[in-house]
Amino acid sequence: MGLWFLCVALSVAAFIFLFVDTYPAVKSFRASISTGSFWLLWIIFSVLNLVAFGAVKVAAGEKIKGWVGAEFTDLALVLLATLGTVGIMQSLTVKVADYKFIDLGSLIEGFRGRVLRDMAKKSADQQRLFAMKVADRLAEKYKNNSQGLRDEYSKVMSFGGRTIPQIGKELSDLQSQTTASNLSFERAVAARIAQTDIELAKQLLKS
Repeated sequence: MGLWFLCVALSVAAFIFLFVDTYPAVKSFRASISTGSFWLLWIIFSVLNLVAFGAVKVAAGEKIKGWVGAEFTDLALVLLATLGTVGIMQSLTVKVADYKFIDLGSLIEGFRGRVLRDMAKKSADQQRLFAMKVADRLAEKYKNNSQGLRDEYSKVMSFGGRTIPQIGKELSDLQSQTTASNLSFERAVAARIAQTDIELAKQLLKS
């Protein structure tokens, strides 16, 4: 395996591992790939992956070659290096005279926590933007059917436990607010529907 191909393989392995590691927290591929700190963590992980690959190859390269054969040796080393990088990240320290000067493992874990927060924020921003776009389309669809939109709003809010009088007052207050602010009542209602139940809002667009 050439050096260039090796670097690519280790980088891809690092990306897959980090994606699998962080995805359960945000459940959004778009949020992952659009978060800058995620890519910085990927670069750090890729470099450590390369270091781990070299260490594993020196320490056990010949044994692994004997176990899996020459054609699969590098692939096995990439896999072991990726798994080993986790241990490296958790245990790296810089000591001066037996004093733990810098705990790199803790620093990296702390940065990973920041990455997860950044991804969660990015995911929330993307969801809000998507809800706004759905609301715009929904308002356009019901621009000549205000009562139909009111009925759909009532259905959505009744699922949340609101009573009919409460829903009626909400709609009345919302209409007064939008009229006073010279805003679209239909857009405001559609926005609340999308924010409350985005799946139902998408279904209404298709119906």
